[in-house]
Amino acid sequence: MYVSTDGQTWGTPVATGEFPNSIAAQRVNFTATPGRFVKFVGTSSLNGAVFGSAAELNVYGTR
Repeated sequence: MYVSTDGQTWGTPVATGEFPNSIAAQRVNFTATPGRFVKFVGTSSLNGAVFGSAAELNVYGTR
């Protein structure tokens, strides 16, 4: 997970990790980071597929 203030400069990830092979909702918590844009980057896939997917992405935070 990356956070950016301008949508072009991403810096280092605010969170990294792996998701289990599950259809259950997954949660990624990270320290509050100022920004307007969030980018989720998948670096691998299930069973060597050439694609990945996310059905829904919700971002919660404080202002």
